[in-house]
Amino acid sequence: MFKHIAAVLLAGAILDHVGPALARECTIFTPDEMKAGTYQNVDDCTVPRPQAAACPPPRDANYRCGDGDWSYAQHRRGACSRHGGVSCTIGAAQTCCP
Repeated sequence: MFKHIAAVLLAGAILDHVGPALARECTIFTPDEMKAGTYQNVDDCTVPRPQAAACPPPRDANYRCGDGDWSYAQHRRGACSRHGGVSCTIGAAQTCCP
């Protein structure tokens, strides 16, 4: 019984120590980026919904959707849902502009 309790306490202490290191930081978005509404992602961060904008991409956008909207999603999975899927991932050498 004592070994079981000690194991549970040790596991809790390890999780308390490691848990914060595994947490993902949320990006802080401007009010202008949030004008199309927001949603909570899998990391429990508030993220702007995809929105239309001209090129170049908005500052914090990560993906261009199939319908041309820009997505601020922090994960590719689920990004651009109901917007035609991800058509382009923004990167150092990729702006996703024609």
